[in-house]
Amino acid sequence: MATLLLIGSSSTGTAQAAPVTVVYTPTSGSTVAVGVPVLIAGIAVNGESGDITGVDISFDGGVTWSPTEHHSGSWLHRHTPAEVGPVTYHLRASSSRDISGAYGPYEFFAGGSAAPPALRCPYCTLSLPWLPNRPELDDPDDAAVELGLRLGFDRAGYVAGAAVHRGTYSGPLTVHLWSADGTLLAETVSASATGVSYVRFPARVPVVAGEEYVVSYFAPVGGYASSEDYFSAAVVIAPYVMGRGAGVYSYGGGFPTETWHDSNYWVHPTFELS
Repeated sequence: MATLLLIGSSSTGTAQAAPVTVVYTPTSGSTVAVGVPVLIAGIAVNGESGDITGVDISFDGGVTWSPTEHHSGSWLHRHTPAEVGPVTYHLRASSSRDISGAYGPYEFFAGGSAAPPALRCPYCTLSLPWLPNRPELDDPDDAAVELGLRLGFDRAGYVAGAAVHRGTYSGPLTVHLWSADGTLLAETVSASATGVSYVRFPARVPVVAGEEYVVSYFAPVGGYASSEDYFSAAVVIAPYVMGRGAGVYSYGGGFPTETWHDSNYWVHPTFELS
């Protein structure tokens, strides 16, 4: 999957002796905008026992710590970079019996023009993480609606297709790729299915770094999956860059531009470098 997992090294004990933190977003070495909130999010694990009671974050090398929003191992923190330059932070996780040392440092950049981080795969389907207290739910809406994701890319490449998390509707889905002005760039139809549908467009579509696109699908009788309060800040998982309100929709179909409570409609494009 596309998600880059960044595991820090604990300053005390071992992974079996204390909880371990894992970062999903932002990808290490990625660049975000100055003055724009970014979501720092991931999970904490504690072997097979779970038992994570909290995750803290520090931006001053561990001198002071702030609690993140946390539930069942998933955690998030919104951070707004105030100036151009690297943003460095550490993490620690606690269980009912132990607390880890400081994991990190983790680093991303605010502003500037840092080279994008290396990808782990020649083709990558976006994998969005679970966030605390934001479950993926089957929406009871039964109206015809186009649902999608507005996003950009940190490098040039191709969009080859997408994965769609389905709700209760199991019939065929029409999947689209649009430019920022609503020009239709690609279209394909998935077969009937349950769970997740994976599709490829008839031809890959070249995409330009820094420009916005929308990947979406048409649900003719609703029955889609959604999570509210998800895109409340920027999410950066190389090569994907998503801003606040990245989940978009349009009743009746067509180019989706409306947003609702920063929802995520679980549409995951596939990016290829060459």
